[in-house]
Amino acid sequence: MTSLVADTVVVFSRELRPVLRDPFSVIFSMVQPLFLLGLFAPLLPGDGSPQWFVPGIIVMSCLFGSPMTGSNLLFEIQTGSHERMLVTPLRRPALLIGRALKEIVPMFAQAALIVAVCVPFGFEPHLGGALLGLLWRAWPPPCWCAPWACSSGSGRCGAPTEVPLFSSSQPTALVEGGRHMSGFAAGRRTRLPGALKQLVGNLVRPVAEVPVRRAGNPDAIVDCAVYASGTRHGGAAQLPFAEAARLARRRRGAFVWLGLHDPDLATMRPVAEVFGLHDLLVEQAVSGGHRPGAETLGEVTRLVLRTARYVEHDRLTATSEVVETGDITVLIGPWFAITVRHGPVGPLWAVRNELQSRPEVLRQGPWSVAYAVGSRMVDSYLDVAEQVERDLERIEEETFAEERTSEFAHIYQLKREMVEFKRAVMPLADPLTRLLESSALPAGLRPYLLDVRGRLARAVDRVASFDDLLNSILQARLAQISVDQNHDMRKIASWAAIAAVPTVVAGIFGMNFEHLPGLDSPYGFYGSIAAMTVVGGGVYLRLKKAGWL
Repeated sequence: MTSLVADTVVVFSRELRPVLRDPFSVIFSMVQPLFLLGLFAPLLPGDGSPQWFVPGIIVMSCLFGSPMTGSNLLFEIQTGSHERMLVTPLRRPALLIGRALKEIVPMFAQAALIVAVCVPFGFEPHLGGALLGLLWRAWPPPCWCAPWACSSGSGRCGAPTEVPLFSSSQPTALVEGGRHMSGFAAGRRTRLPGALKQLVGNLVRPVAEVPVRRAGNPDAIVDCAVYASGTRHGGAAQLPFAEAARLARRRRGAFVWLGLHDPDLATMRPVAEVFGLHDLLVEQAVSGGHRPGAETLGEVTRLVLRTARYVEHDRLTATSEVVETGDITVLIGPWFAITVRHGPVGPLWAVRNELQSRPEVLRQGPWSVAYAVGSRMVDSYLDVAEQVERDLERIEEETFAEERTSEFAHIYQLKREMVEFKRAVMPLADPLTRLLESSALPAGLRPYLLDVRGRLARAVDRVASFDDLLNSILQARLAQISVDQNHDMRKIASWAAIAAVPTVVAGIFGMNFEHLPGLDSPYGFYGSIAAMTVVGGGVYLRLKKAGWL
């Protein structure tokens, strides 16, 4: 009971957290009945009208609670967030009770607010009447079950009935959701009292049946083999994973290596049943895109690695993809190793072939697969770093060349690609150190993993230096842009000064005066032209000598 209460509190706090972050909807729903009271209560005849109008407003507000709970639950089932909650160790009734409390608590606060506001205006609350109303609402009528589930077929059986919650054939999306909510196995019958029977009966009503069982991806299983004494048994033929698991359990020191590529949930469920994987591991393996790390759940260790591949390109542009990444999840158990790869990057057939050629490493068991995959990923990091370094050198040369061809957007695009590459490389150092300190790691593999950690440290140092170099190039390019802008401003100011000379002369002789020196002279025009040319030329030569032109 204590754990049920604790789980309910967890679900309730999870549902209430978005409301606390954005309380506008709750505040509006609490204030709205007060507007109705203020608008219509003065128009009601008689002095005792608040005694029935206020309870009516409260009941009307409370009626929105159960539809909102059901609507939110159906929305989470459709979007998949409810399925993600099911893999948690929370008790199933807590998922429904916590969601209901999220609507009940604001309703009680709303009712208390309405009563507190209406008491000064003549409303007299009666606690006994309120309790009787609650008891009447909770007391079951002669039959709460739906007609399709009623034992008499009419909906008036007059006695508690056993509602067939879930059929063992033709599962539907609503039945699956109801099964998870109730926590009962498919095909069982349970006796539900009162309003809960009506809620569950309406929830699993067989309307709009949608099949949920889907065939797994046939191309998801890349390879499956049994290894014992450092060799692969059965030759190059691929074994069904159920048969491979049976063979590995029978032979001492043998293990299964199952390789998967972009599996869906329908593919992973049979794998989880055969290898005994936790639902949380299955969900994480299917979704992908996780941060590099290592964690242990029971007897299974989960290692997440990010794959990286350099994308060849002739010239860096503002939209060039320099580094393409994916992820690999390695599940290591006592007698199996499962690799789940997401994305086109990092195929593992070369890793498998290389490991099969090293029987001294294969003899170390399933952990040898984790070492081989991690070693190949670190080598790919070093290869990508070498290729990226060439791009950096090219951009650096173009940035400081006399004729600059690298634009600011090109540098920023490479920096964004380096951020993605850094997220793949740098977080792996701590998980690798924890694996070396783990007691589950065979002693024979420690020297190999120490070598992997050393190579990873070199890759981390190079990636960190790339970030510093890109920051320096960005700052230098910004300084160049500022210098170029200043140079352009000097040119504009210089030509404006040169143009000011004829403007001044023309303005003087264009004045509307009767007597101007040289205005009546036959050489006045030529003299003004000569003066403008001489003065303008002098200004030009002076600015040219100063480097402004």
